[in-house]
Amino acid sequence: MINIRVQKRKFQEDYIAVKSNLSALVIPKGHILGICAIFAVSTLMTIPAGFFVHDNSLNAQNKVITNEYLETNEHVSAENIIVSEQNIAKENFEDFDIPSTLFKDEVLKDSVETKEVLTKKEIEKRQSDYLFLARTVNAVVTNSFVKKNEEIIAKAEQKVEKVRPTGDWYEQTVNPGDSLSSIFKFLNIPYATLNKITKVDSRGIALNLQIGQKIHFLVKDDIVLEMVKPINDKEQVRFTRLQGADNFEIVIEDLNTHIPNASTIIKAAITMPLAIAGQKERELLEEKRQLALKLEMERRKKENINPNRPRLIIATIKKGESFNQSARKAGLTPNEIATVEKNFSKSKLQSLKEGDSYRVLFSAIGTNALMNAIEFKTKDAGKMSIFRNTQDGGFYDEKNYTPIAGIFRRFPLAGQIKINSQFNPYRRHPVTGRITPHKGVDFKAIVGTPVYAPADGEVIFAGYQRAAGYYMIIRHQSNFSTVYMHLSKIEVSKNDKVVVGQLIAKTGNTGRTTGPHLHYEVRINDRPVDPLKIELPKSSNPNLANQQKEAFAANVKKFKTELYKDSLALTSNQNTNEKTK
Repeated sequence: MINIRVQKRKFQEDYIAVKSNLSALVIPKGHILGICAIFAVSTLMTIPAGFFVHDNSLNAQNKVITNEYLETNEHVSAENIIVSEQNIAKENFEDFDIPSTLFKDEVLKDSVETKEVLTKKEIEKRQSDYLFLARTVNAVVTNSFVKKNEEIIAKAEQKVEKVRPTGDWYEQTVNPGDSLSSIFKFLNIPYATLNKITKVDSRGIALNLQIGQKIHFLVKDDIVLEMVKPINDKEQVRFTRLQGADNFEIVIEDLNTHIPNASTIIKAAITMPLAIAGQKERELLEEKRQLALKLEMERRKKENINPNRPRLIIATIKKGESFNQSARKAGLTPNEIATVEKNFSKSKLQSLKEGDSYRVLFSAIGTNALMNAIEFKTKDAGKMSIFRNTQDGGFYDEKNYTPIAGIFRRFPLAGQIKINSQFNPYRRHPVTGRITPHKGVDFKAIVGTPVYAPADGEVIFAGYQRAAGYYMIIRHQSNFSTVYMHLSKIEVSKNDKVVVGQLIAKTGNTGRTTGPHLHYEVRINDRPVDPLKIELPKSSNPNLANQQKEAFAANVKKFKTELYKDSLALTSNQNTNEKTK
């Protein structure tokens, strides 16, 4: 939070006494302006009032805040599509253009005000009243001015002693490594005070500290009014002011001149209220630091964080252990265990028995590294291995990897496909009887359902439209493009490059809809086609799939070699010890 303090300053005019003829009229500028103001107000009283029209319009915007996909078998999804048999009257006609409501501006009529008609006699009377008022004000102002001048002259003739500030004295000894800035910070004295001191200290006397010097502070109501520092064995510099809003004055004087008498009590600076508050704040910060450290240690323990974990983990299932328990002891983090459980069937992991072993290969030392390979060696099922594809981050069996280069999936959703309204270029509105084509397919989906890119492409639009709600358009290969309407959240921006299977949005109920759903279109050269029937494009680069397959095979060969390189199972310290032996 930024705290802004506003200070109101009052400016007072200085009147300097000079020799002059008192018979002459002397009026300060401020009083002349006052007299002019009186005449101005009086003149305005004779001006008819007019109409002042104030247009206060508010322009409000309503901003809606609002790798399983690739694993979905689209052939199964296509064979099990559920199509709603709802009446056409209940369909969403979001493409139907509803006329805009017309708003008429209010017509303001000028009101007629009768003007005041003054006679010549009445005008002369008003002018006489103004003249009398001006003379009265002039007399009062003149008397006040003369009286003020007399007071100033009387004070100038008096000999006034310089007033010194009062408060409690505190002493701070300069220790090795101290600077004036560090002393002020330690004593919790505001930086603004130090800034004001250094501003008047053009010679830098205050900044020149020597070990063992005694610096004195005069403090009143937590405000430093004076600071005294020795210059040499005979002189000292004193920075003084009467109140916190004042700037400091600098005085060079004899040593210890600031101490009124021998009975003056000088306390240790650490006991001043500011310093005590600063110490409490430091203690509180240290408590918070220790608590944060404790919580971080607990988090690291919970998440099994270990910066020294070796690149290879070799472990064996013990009696009574589950894979989860064994893996945690071996050094895998909860997220890594979840990844293994996701890529191996639950039944396979539950069938692990005492004596079954596994190896996990990582990209580097420490728990920030990526898993590259996981292999189980079991008595019943033999070996089970999966390897990371560095191109998409997914895990695949060595023989069951299918490249995704250039593929165009049928549906932008994962799981069971449910359709509320199909593509229909000849759909007729049940009320108007007009042809209102349905240029896409409405997928039934609750708000927040993930929407994925069905193919590689580029986002050419992402925004809001009254009927379509939040929607986006992606351009793909072969002049194909896809459209997504009524979204609750858009996860990408215009000009972003997207890849097949990437999360691009979440379904919603924005715009003109009859309920939550995803309106999905496929277009060729901006011409809508049926997403369920159109033949989707093949890869524009037939060799790309082969290249991806070859790259995966090369990685598998490398990972398999490292997976049985037992030296990787040692930490860097253990490797050093082994070499020493």
